[in-house]
Amino acid sequence: MSLSGIAAAGSTVAYGLGSMGSGVVKIASGVGDISAGALQVATGVVSGIEESGDALYGGFSATGEALASGLQLVGGIIDAVA
Repeated sequence: MSLSGIAAAGSTVAYGLGSMGSGVVKIASGVGDISAGALQVATGVVSGIEESGDALYGGFSATGEALASGLQLVGGIIDAVA
């Protein structure tokens, strides 16, 4: 009787440790998910900065082209008047 009680207790402890083990795996998996989420956020931030940079560069390019065009136009008018 006491032997089967010890065996049952041993089984319960072993089963409990197995459950704890799988719980640890789930926690590790959750940490991996958090890491993946953080990586996605970081990638999104970098992508946003790159897109902003492209837009900013594009804005400067457009402004530069418009400015150059305006200066050429003014230069043409000055040449015509002179």
